[in-house]
Amino acid sequence: MTPAIDKEWWRDLNSHYPPYLGHLNHNNPIKTQTEIDAFLSFVDPLIGSDPGQRVLDLCCGPGGYAIALARKKYKIWGIDINQTFIRFIREAVSQSKDLGQYPESIVGDMRKLPFKNAFGFIYSIGTSFGFFDDQTNSKTLQSMADILKPNGTVVLDCGNRDFYVRHLIEKDWIRHSDNQEVTIVKRRFDILKSRMEAEFETFGFKAKRRWSFSWRAYSLTEMIHLLEDIGLQIQAVYGNWYKEEFSRDSKRIVLVCKKKGQDI
Repeated sequence: MTPAIDKEWWRDLNSHYPPYLGHLNHNNPIKTQTEIDAFLSFVDPLIGSDPGQRVLDLCCGPGGYAIALARKKYKIWGIDINQTFIRFIREAVSQSKDLGQYPESIVGDMRKLPFKNAFGFIYSIGTSFGFFDDQTNSKTLQSMADILKPNGTVVLDCGNRDFYVRHLIEKDWIRHSDNQEVTIVKRRFDILKSRMEAEFETFGFKAKRRWSFSWRAYSLTEMIHLLEDIGLQIQAVYGNWYKEEFSRDSKRIVLVCKKKGQDI
């Protein structure tokens, strides 16, 4: 059965982080320290040591990576369409003595970003790309390229279509950390549209809830074409933050790209 996908599902916190709702904390929001450390080791040499470097976390969520980078004294901006996430980051900054004024956080839509040639380094991770139809997805990449400075770098992390075709888990469940609720997850991969569709249903102590999501999964070849068409040159491709070689069985596609040295 095809899940009933909510309109603009990305505005619903459930659809992003169902196992973690109600358990966010400002010291380490959602991401484990192991995940954060792997990410930091990956991006540190790419960002460089320029004290004036402006870094953007595009679709920053509750800011786990942005906060970790800010603690390393990078000048980080975060953009997300969800006001709850942005409020969470602002509260973290106000309560933490080691963050200074960063990360700066802005409510914004990745389809239309309010900058031009503003950032030397941009990262968008955790499958924040692919929410929309193909045409709109391409426009979001163009919007990202437009706000990147000439010779700037982009790191893009997304799900691998080939992995989902071969290894899709159609049904499983998540036990929440309070042990009072269980979420049943039903997944379907639409092979013709290359879209991952999932429906969630939570049972337990609280009222039963349902929510859903749908996103376009791209192959590595498709991603390379999309990025090169907007003037982003591929520098490296990996299967994860540990720089393991990419293969069709890699769950993730991690791309490092550079903008050509003139305005696009």
